[in-house]
Order: sequence, then structure tokens, then C-alpha cells
Amino acid sequence: RPLSRQNAGAGAAPAPALAAAATPGGERRPSIASAQGGAAHSAMACGEFAPGLEVRLKGLVAAPDLNGKTGHLQEYHSDRGRWAVVLPGGAPPKLVRPQNIEAVVAGEARAVALEPSPSLEEFNLSLQPLTPCGVEVLGFNTRKRPPPEVLRELEKAMAKFGFALFRGQGTLTGVEQCVLSEMFGTGQLHSTHGVHMRAPNQHIFRLSNDPDEGFNEVGPEWHHDGASTQNVFGHVVYHVVKAPRCYGETVFAHTGDAYDALPESTREEWERLASVNSNGGMVHPLVFSHPRSGRRSIFLHLGMTGAMLRCDGRPGAKAWEGIDALDEAQIKAIFEVHNRNLDAIAYKHRWREGDVIVMDNLAVAHKDMGSAFQLQHGLRILHRTTV
Repeated sequence: RPLSRQNAGAGAAPAPALAAAATPGGERRPSIASAQGGAAHSAMACGEFAPGLEVRLKGLVAAPDLNGKTGHLQEYHSDRGRWAVVLPGGAPPKLVRPQNIEAVVAGEARAVALEPSPSLEEFNLSLQPLTPCGVEVLGFNTRKRPPPEVLRELEKAMAKFGFALFRGQGTLTGVEQCVLSEMFGTGQLHSTHGVHMRAPNQHIFRLSNDPDEGFNEVGPEWHHDGASTQNVFGHVVYHVVKAPRCYGETVFAHTGDAYDALPESTREEWERLASVNSNGGMVHPLVFSHPRSGRRSIFLHLGMTGAMLRCDGRPGAKAWEGIDALDEAQIKAIFEVHNRNLDAIAYKHRWREGDVIVMDNLAVAHKDMGSAFQLQHGLRILHRTTV
């Protein structure tokens, strides 16, 4: 069932090609679910409705608290007969039947006033954007849990900038890093990696340029963590325990910026493509809408893609209709374009001891430089946790 849409649970929109897999805590871990989202995005409109229209929710029984709320239409999901509606606040889009939405007339007073976003300055925190992506958070103590509104604002910042950098945090214990990780996304650790004998606990993926200290030569190509699973990681926490004297950088690139940098003709072609992970066969659409920011973005693991598929994009087509496989030359060409594109917009982070980076795994791709695997510049130890 490589291209069938998975069950996303009540009210959660795949957004497009991203579903929300329900978890016991009520949060949702992003799930790549459909390779047809791009075609539906451009082809579908329902009656008076069209993507981008401001609408108001009405007549909802399962979620009556949303009645009267306003948002914007993202796309129509023909397989479920519902519109994806983006609501204020950064939450994943909601799937709503057409009879439960109405267009907001221009100039009409809204029934429910939007709540202003809290200012991080109120909590003695500030954001310092990095170039070309990422943001440094000043004043944050990773050992103390902040109020929920602070965490929401930080997650919105990560979706916008790709990742958040916290400097000067000292050396976190394994437990402290796990507690920090559980503050974000689903709030549940999701560990699919091997456990090195020097790892402080089973949730820490310990990486090092010394094989006696951690796993070496991991992640030299542009990738997203957890691409071999359906429910890819929403957030990833990196903490450097030991930084080399120089080099050993990790590089990040915003996948929304990568999409925007493509020529229009390439965007249209990539909207119909999906990658097949070489470790388990999971299929992920190449282009999707980020569940928090709504930006069209690219998801591709250059080190673990075994095949690529093309959907002809016919409106109303079934998930399995009109699909063909790309040949090796076509895949190589896509890899080259994506690699060159990301390299051109990348932020290279040189680690300092005490650094913590929390990244939105769908907003940025990342890779380690070749020097990260070499010992001559000093020992490098990095702890990774995933949620």
C-alpha cells in the first residue's frame, strides 16, 4: 500500500501528504501519508470554496469549541471529502466537511477575536535569527520547564526558522536531555536507533568520531531523521558533550526555502513525486505542506532512498492509478538538484561545548560534514534524542 493515505484520526489533516498520527498524550507526530497531496492541492476546489479562502467553522459536533473560529482553506482532500482548514495558533490543520464551513465576507466582524501571541520578552527570552536559517534563543535554561505558551512560541519559531540554538547549557545528563526532549512535539520519546555501550540510556543515540565513544560516520548526506518510519520524528534534540577544537560541523538547510528556490516547472514536477525509503520501503511524498507553518517544503533522504515514484496527478484518481517508477538517471538528476539547492542555502554550525539544538525535523534537512567523522581535530561526542 505504498501510496494509500493512512488513517490520521478524527479531525487531523494530512496537510497535504502529512497526516497526524494520534498519540496517547493528545499531541500528534507527523506522518507522511500520501504522494497525491500535491496534485490535489492544485486541482481541487469545491463549489464556492478554493484554497486560501478565509472561512468560519460551524455546526461541529465532535469539536464544538471550534465553532465560530476562523481560518483559511489549505486544500481539498477528495478521498475523505473534507477541506484542510488552517486555524490561528500554529496547530496542525483540521479536516472539516464542506457543510461545516462558511466563507467570511470581506469586512465582516469576526465572531471570535484572535488571542494575541505571548511575547517571549515577558519571560526574559529573546530570539536572534541566524543566517540563512535557524534562530538562537537567549535566556533559556534547558533544565527548567517553561510555561506551555513559551513552548508553543518556540515550536512556532522552529517551524519558521528550522531550528533553535541554546548555547552555554553545560553538559546535560542523559535524563536531563530526555526531559528536555519531552517538552516538544508529541512529548514522547521515539527511539529507533542502536544503543552504543557508552550511551547514558537507551533513548540517547550517541555519535562520535571515535568508535569506542559512539557510532561514527552517521548522516553524511542531506536527510531527515526517522525517514524509515511512517511517523517521522517531529523534533530532534542534539547536544554536544565534547566538541572538537575545530571543524566537525553539522549543516542545516530550510526545506521551505529549498522549495521556494526551485524553478516553477521543477516545483510542478516534484509535486507529483514520492520517494521509497530503502530501509523498510516507506513511501514519502517529495513535496508536502508543513503541518505548523503551512509552507510547501521538500522531504527527501539522500542516503536512504531506494526508488522514486511519479503520480500522473489526475483529479479524482485513486491512490494506485497512474503511477510509474523513475529510472536511475532521473533519480540521480533529482538528487543532484536537491543536494546543490540545499548546499546553496545551508547554515554551517560549529559546535561549542554546552550547545543544544532543537530542530523541527520537517522544516530542515541536515547532514554532518566529513570532518565530523575524523579524530585528528579532537574528540567529538554528540547525543541525539527524537520525539
